[in-house]
Amino acid sequence: MDSRTIRRPNAPTIWEMIQTMSPLELRPTCECCDADLPRESNSARICTYECTCCATCAEEMGGRCKNCGGNLERRPIRPASLLGDNPASTTRVFNPSNCPVHGSAGAMTASRDASIGANARLVHPADFTGSVAWDAELIAAIDGATVRLHWTDQPYRWHVNDGQEVFVVLDGEVDMHVRLDGVDDVHRLEVGDIFYAGAGVEHVAHPVGTARILVIEREGSA
Repeated sequence: MDSRTIRRPNAPTIWEMIQTMSPLELRPTCECCDADLPRESNSARICTYECTCCATCAEEMGGRCKNCGGNLERRPIRPASLLGDNPASTTRVFNPSNCPVHGSAGAMTASRDASIGANARLVHPADFTGSVAWDAELIAAIDGATVRLHWTDQPYRWHVNDGQEVFVVLDGEVDMHVRLDGVDDVHRLEVGDIFYAGAGVEHVAHPVGTARILVIEREGSA
């Protein structure tokens, strides 16, 4: 029997069949922290049910979806030439209450943390207390960067950022350990001090007691 593929006349091509399927929903934001995730973002992560989060939240959740428990993978980028027929979604899905990163995190004191008009906000860092070390409150997502307020009473971990980072001590003291050429240096940061780390700088923060820190870094940076 001839094992060669037999093509029937007028049978649809693979591409023609694909065009009849429902495309992947490209959601515009992270469900956990509400960071913007445009369709071309390399930081978007999705599960098989299209739940969407940013790379930072995915890492903090251990690469598992907060809803179904499945693995989170990098979202493919739809070619611009196909967006006319299949545009990215504009519906923002924000559900931090079910998020183990932000839903279980500490919260700002309602009487002091307040919105000012439709597009402004007043934040009092001293009112933010997390339930676990390095809990974070997203302050803003600005052009591919995130601004987060962190609370911690424990050290972070040695890491190397794949982008730039600005680290500002707002409350307490932090010993910043920096490893250069295999040698560890420790620098005491007090309230108002700023630490800048360029891409490739290995470092770890050790709070002295409890501390509140503002961190500005590229969205999805490790």
